[in-house]
Amino acid sequence: MRQLLLLSCAILLLGSACRKAIVMPNEESKLLFGTWRWVKTESIGGINNPSTAGYEERITFSARGKFERYHNSNKTEKLNFTVAQDSTLSGSMTNIITFTTSGFLNNKNTNDFAKDSYSFLHDTMVLQEETIDGAAIYYVRN
Repeated sequence: MRQLLLLSCAILLLGSACRKAIVMPNEESKLLFGTWRWVKTESIGGINNPSTAGYEERITFSARGKFERYHNSNKTEKLNFTVAQDSTLSGSMTNIITFTTSGFLNNKNTNDFAKDSYSFLHDTMVLQEETIDGAAIYYVRN
């Protein structure tokens, strides 16, 4: 009985450790993986940055489709994501991140299927919220 229990635990651990990487639509999209530090947000409300907001933010995208957001050192969000070629609100085709699980750790309601397009310029990534008044959020590789 004990051996069966140990074997079951080993299979469970092995199965979770061997999760496959998500499929990315192209090589450039793999630049998304890693940790990014927030620089600024441009929206209809103006420009916001760590100095004006009073906190620092980091985000991490893993090759296994896991996303985490930290305000200062506190984890505030943990989501699953996928990336695919899709059309933006303006109609152009680009890589789109779809966040597929509500995951705010502070129990606030979130969109179950939020979408962001993204682009890279040197060490900077711009996430563009795919909503009518969506913000452009700038990050640098950490």
